[in-house]
Amino acid sequence: MKPKQWAHHRFEELFRLKHGYAFPSESFADAGAHILVTPGNFHEQGGFRHRGDNEKYFVGEIPPEYILRDDDLMVVMTEQAEGLLGSAAYAPTSNRYLHNQRLGRVVDLDERTVSKRYLYFLFNSLPVRRKISVSASGTKVRHSSPDRIGDVEISLPPLPEQQKIADILGTWDEALEKLDAL
Repeated sequence: MKPKQWAHHRFEELFRLKHGYAFPSESFADAGAHILVTPGNFHEQGGFRHRGDNEKYFVGEIPPEYILRDDDLMVVMTEQAEGLLGSAAYAPTSNRYLHNQRLGRVVDLDERTVSKRYLYFLFNSLPVRRKISVSASGTKVRHSSPDRIGDVEISLPPLPEQQKIADILGTWDEALEKLDAL
């Protein structure tokens, strides 16, 4: 049961998910100025994962709209590992990472209705991940699409409450990261 002040929405009412670019493999390299973000750069529970020596670099021509900024929120649309579908992360640095295929980037966000930070935690919640998984196709490798993810229905608290919830969850995430670093 949702509280009375919470509003029912479909994701497509709140943002658009832009599909990534299929960068040509002949320009992949072992080093370079730009790193291709792949589903392997996402933790199953959400968040960005640096791949160290396994990063995939790109040295060819880059369409400017696929160069990520550090506030870009991305979502995995291909489940290359179990539980990865729907995982969300922010690009860690501006102008270094590239929005690759198999990933969606949140654009045209209605910031009067939903906080991007709250949306990050919403994507990484089990109920939303289940909804994304149920609508996916494929048997060996499951895939979703911007349209399927746009059909996901959620309930949102008022914006000030979203911001408070995201602050609390963000503090918790930071504490867990510090424990992992020990």
